Amino acid sequence: MGFFHMNVNSQVSFLSTSYWQQIDFFKNLAPDVIKDILVDAEVIEASPKKILFYEGEPTEGFGFVIDGVFKLYRTDSMGRRAITDFISTGELIAAMLMENENSVYPITVQAVSFGRFLKIPKSTYINFWSHRPEIIKKIQCASMVRIQSLLNMRDTQRLGLEKRIAFVLVKQLAKYAVKNNFLKVYFSRSDIADAIGSAPESVIRVFSQWSKDGLIETNNGDEYINLE
Repeated sequence: MGFFHMNVNSQVSFLSTSYWQQIDFFKNLAPDVIKDILVDAEVIEASPKKILFYEGEPTEGFGFVIDGVFKLYRTDSMGRRAITDFISTGELIAAMLMENENSVYPITVQAVSFGRFLKIPKSTYINFWSHRPEIIKKIQCASMVRIQSLLNMRDTQRLGLEKRIAFVLVKQLAKYAVKNNFLKVYFSRSDIADAIGSAPESVIRVFSQWSKDGLIETNNGDEYINLE
């Protein structure tokens, strides 16, 4: 699957109930409940371009993004990728699929940047998640947020090219700490093009103009966009 595992001390740290009580989804849950719903969970570290879940494969697990950025995409009959959304810290992936015994992943989930992911097996969902109304309600709320995000991405198609690019960047980058009004750009030109339904060359031209206008700065090979 292209993952490399963290050392034992890191695993223990991220699997502790005290860590997850800081994440929105787990807030207000008792420590013993958190301990149950994390049974057999595993912290996985993924390098850029590595895949968490493959479109069309049987659902074997779900989980949460600890940090980093991941893209969700489908592949059409011509083999072209269409990014449906980007996800990052604290977001839940694929939990709703665990209810169906024969379900498959409808999308591929791939790392854009170095990141960590809490992978929870399907058996844990069946044994500890599915019987708790408070957990199911949280899953439903998280799913509604995901649906709204997908709708927002779709609605950008009516905007001009620059506005579509800006929407994708600000939507994700705003989740990270701002340093002197500049935020690091994690996405490749191809990722952005796939997300907005445009050609990479068109995105490249916009970025070139933004660089000339001072909206983007480069430091040690990394790009930073002026959020203002």
